[in-house]
Amino acid sequence: MGGVPPHGFSTFAAHPNPGETNGQVPNRVRYPAAEQTLNKRNYEAAVSRQGPDLTITKVWWDKRP
Repeated sequence: MGGVPPHGFSTFAAHPNPGETNGQVPNRVRYPAAEQTLNKRNYEAAVSRQGPDLTITKVWWDKRP
């Protein structure tokens, strides 16, 4: 798992039980189920702009061209 290598930056490892991350390190937290049902219009607008509501979807400041 993590640790501090000689270059001084921490390393990250994906959880051994990958689930929906397919072995990748998660990038974000999913919207709660209540948001999807109680605020459906805004939830769908946000998902259409940012991408799928998955933990592996990159957040806006972490996207590379």
